[in-house]
Amino acid sequence: MLKSVGYGTGLQNQPKRVLESEGFKAALAEFGLTEELITTALVSDINKKPQKRVQELKLGAEILGMVKREETPRSDVKNTYNFIFSTEVQEKVKVINEDIKRMLTMSHDVKETQ
Repeated sequence: MLKSVGYGTGLQNQPKRVLESEGFKAALAEFGLTEELITTALVSDINKKPQKRVQELKLGAEILGMVKREETPRSDVKNTYNFIFSTEVQEKVKVINEDIKRMLTMSHDVKETQ
């Protein structure tokens, strides 16, 4: 939706920044979609059918912030990646590791002699 009206990818990926902005709410109000209209219609609907009003009450609670809307749960799955390096790269990594070990032991030896 945001792309079709010319918003850049930054805002397309964060629609709340637009949908919750004062300007967007003002534009909706100009078309008649106001908090008053929604709450009045919702209360009217609840009063018309007092026996089957679970969905309306749930919506009302969400609007009033009494209940959080269900968000997509964050995944607790951790990904593990195994990289397979060529023999040449493995040898270079081995040399680098040996150099690091040598440098660390040299600095340790220097501290002990002081």
